[in-house]
Amino acid sequence: MLPKERSPGWECLGLFAVVAVAFAFLVQAPFVYDDLRYVLGNPLVTGPWPGWKTLLLRPDPSLAYEPLIALEHRILYSWAGAQPWIYRGSSLVLHAANACLLLALLRRWPGDKSLAFWGALLFALYPAHVEVLALSTFKTHLEVALAALLVLNILEDEKALSAAVLAACWALFAFALLCKETALLIPLLAAAAGGKSKKPVPDARLWAGWGVIASAYVALRLGPAPRPLEPLMGGSLGRHALTSGKIGLWLASQFPLPWNPGLEHSLAPVGPWPSLEALLIPAGLGACAMMAAALLRKDHLLGKAAALMSLSLLPFLNIIPLFNFSLVADRYLYLASAGFFLLLVRFCSLIKADRRTYAPIALGALAFLYAAMDWRRSSLFLDPLELWKQTALAAPRNPRARAALGAECLKRGLYPEAEAELKEALALAPAYLEPYMDLGVLYSQTGRIQEALRIAQARLALRPDAAAWHNLGVFQMKAGKTKEGLLSLEKGRE
Repeated sequence: MLPKERSPGWECLGLFAVVAVAFAFLVQAPFVYDDLRYVLGNPLVTGPWPGWKTLLLRPDPSLAYEPLIALEHRILYSWAGAQPWIYRGSSLVLHAANACLLLALLRRWPGDKSLAFWGALLFALYPAHVEVLALSTFKTHLEVALAALLVLNILEDEKALSAAVLAACWALFAFALLCKETALLIPLLAAAAGGKSKKPVPDARLWAGWGVIASAYVALRLGPAPRPLEPLMGGSLGRHALTSGKIGLWLASQFPLPWNPGLEHSLAPVGPWPSLEALLIPAGLGACAMMAAALLRKDHLLGKAAALMSLSLLPFLNIIPLFNFSLVADRYLYLASAGFFLLLVRFCSLIKADRRTYAPIALGALAFLYAAMDWRRSSLFLDPLELWKQTALAAPRNPRARAALGAECLKRGLYPEAEAELKEALALAPAYLEPYMDLGVLYSQTGRIQEALRIAQARLALRPDAAAWHNLGVFQMKAGKTKEGLLSLEKGRE
């Protein structure tokens, strides 16, 4: 007699419970990292209502264009102010919902349905997701994944697409784009998911509507809401292309187990030619391509899963240069990990029946390891100083990690440690602005006002903005240079 199939409803409740337990520490952890700027320091969130036109068409160019995320944070702020629990709790709910959507997708695929829950459970517990759930700013990744998984579930049905379903797919695409530009990959994911399935090709109206929405979004981003580009990685087009390949290989290497989790990483651009690294990267990419082709030949669903995984990583290869100090991040693995667990579960379902009984044991052991890693890593967020110590240890060549550790040491009055970290950050990246401000404050608080003036002038030379003028004016006033200080403060108000 076959075992009774588990109810999807109970499985979803189990996923919500697992997420709540595994990431419980995050609910009570203080705000850190990007949340300090993009949530608490974002006038669209904490300031007077700017109006829909400002929210959608004229955002602050120093902030990412994510109007719906800013609106959601504004609503949360109006309910609970600066209490972290509501921001983190809402992220946990979104993540559990995504795990349930992955479960639904796995159950729609042919194969061993008993393994579907294990795939969704592994996605729910994947240790790289701690970063996404710890920072409310990264709801962008959660919501793009929510829209993408909903679309894939809708299109997996074999029924003809009704007008209501088409409208839902269009609305989900528009919604995701207003959360993060990486949502542009949703039509590509839908195309990849079609693959060699037996169902008819989706209605051409779907693609026409997506094309109109994507065109309007690109026009918006090129017009009122442009995002500035960074220099080419490595300084030349060839090294930039190789570095994009290096990023892809690093991200892929995190499956099935993240081997160096952290808020920052030290991955550097490819060095000058000739080098062993420049030879190994094309070889590694070729091996990955051959593996993907082999999976597609073996089973079209394995090919689908590999394509979903690869395409989900595509926006994070920095092909269009947008990243600076951190070329890779744990959060970039979020949606791609869903593709990986689709691949893993499908692979397990193809194992011979007499050996497949061991698959749940292996998957359960991996889930237990993930949960232990989640518990340990989530606990770090309870103490920002320990968090940044771990980050700097994991990414010693990353200037942002060293600067953040220095800033946290400064808050605690650990002046020698703060000075050493801030100076190291500037040695790694002399054009990085944040360490100048913190180093000036440190010099001022320790009675070294002339050094504070020197570092403030160096910051002003890099970018003469209001913050730099204000900082210089404060130090000039403290040094007794009242006239110069007033002039600097006045320029900071212009």
